[in-house]
Amino acid sequence: MTPLRDRDSSLTSTALLLQGSIPVAFGTSVAVSIVAFIGGFPALAMPAPLFLSLLLAVILAGGIVAGRSLPGGILCAALGGTGAGLITLLILGGLFFEVAGGEAPSTPYFRALGFIALCTSVSAVGGAISRGGGRAVDDVHRFASVAAIATLVLVAIGGLVTSEEAGLAVPDWPTSFEANMFLLPLSRMVGGVFYEHAHRLFGALVGLTTISLAVFLWLADGRRSVRIIGAIVSVQVVIQGIIGGYRVTLAEYGETVGSLALRVFHGINAQFFLTLMVLLVVMTSRSWRELTPRADERAMTDRTIGNLALLAAIAQLLLGALVRHIDRMWVMPHILGAFLVVVGVIGCAVRATALHNDCAPLRRNGVALLIAVLLQLVLGFVSLAITSPVAARAESSGLLETLLVTAHQTLGALILAGIACHLAWILRLLPLAKAVGHRSPHAG
Repeated sequence: MTPLRDRDSSLTSTALLLQGSIPVAFGTSVAVSIVAFIGGFPALAMPAPLFLSLLLAVILAGGIVAGRSLPGGILCAALGGTGAGLITLLILGGLFFEVAGGEAPSTPYFRALGFIALCTSVSAVGGAISRGGGRAVDDVHRFASVAAIATLVLVAIGGLVTSEEAGLAVPDWPTSFEANMFLLPLSRMVGGVFYEHAHRLFGALVGLTTISLAVFLWLADGRRSVRIIGAIVSVQVVIQGIIGGYRVTLAEYGETVGSLALRVFHGINAQFFLTLMVLLVVMTSRSWRELTPRADERAMTDRTIGNLALLAAIAQLLLGALVRHIDRMWVMPHILGAFLVVVGVIGCAVRATALHNDCAPLRRNGVALLIAVLLQLVLGFVSLAITSPVAARAESSGLLETLLVTAHQTLGALILAGIACHLAWILRLLPLAKAVGHRSPHAG
């Protein structure tokens, strides 16, 4: 099925074990990082026992998932847990390597080793609980899903940074307060620093996940289109990190036109990046590979409507970025653009549900898009009502505004990705349908 499975029969078991444990390692690490972010959220103040319980539950769940993937479930789970511990240490070193008063210099290293041992053992217990079901699992699709979820969370955290006007709370890059970014003490992560530094750390995790996914796709998926998209997102995530950092360094010279342009580009590119990640999830799914082609000229109309909806969503994305980052004078064009997107989504959803009963993923995507865009309208008007009417805000007016505006921005990113997925399904049907239509007269 994949190169890892076919190269050498004597290595098949080892290759399968590694192939199954890698997505689990990254998935568990992403989940642990999400728990760490929620636990440190300034408005939440999560108690330490609850934080530890959630952490253990996440690691255990990762082991259960791994244990159900391969016959050697416990070993796969243990490897996944070890990998998750190592990845988490790379990104969240500040959780473990801060030396408290009275501690020996070696104590943080023992704490780190203890965390890896905890991840390994708890994950292995999860593998034992699952009893090694050996259920067939598409590791490529699982890894792509992990990367897409991590990217969505990063987009949301980036929205929080913008909503809190915390983008320059850490004034230097690639260091943080002239120290190693990954070892910043927790005591420094307060107020706006928490949002900005969490954004940096999660961005590093997404970068590592994306580049690893690109390599994984090259080894485990022979389709050229999937490999190309994997290569594009790996380059894109590096560029995104550099742009974000360069935006910080330019701020030393004041808010210039170039600095504002980088700010807008950084926000827009993040949503395009999420769109490509979601497309990878779709293209690595079993439904995509097993799609049955059919000759249907109505797909040309679907393609036209999908293209128009996508163009409207991209224009709306740009207008939204101008409203959030530049000036609220763009609010009215943004509102008008929202109705154009709604019309396009309604057209996509109606045709998907009425004309494509034999393509369940396309139909489900249409329904989800319709629900999302209606919710987005509500969030948009509520956000507009509670935000400050001045041209540019110096800071958020409160937690409610931060959460609502961020939810509006994140859902907008998902709608863009959903429209792109709708169009991808149509394009997947259309070339095949034309091919079937050309072959059928000759086939008699």
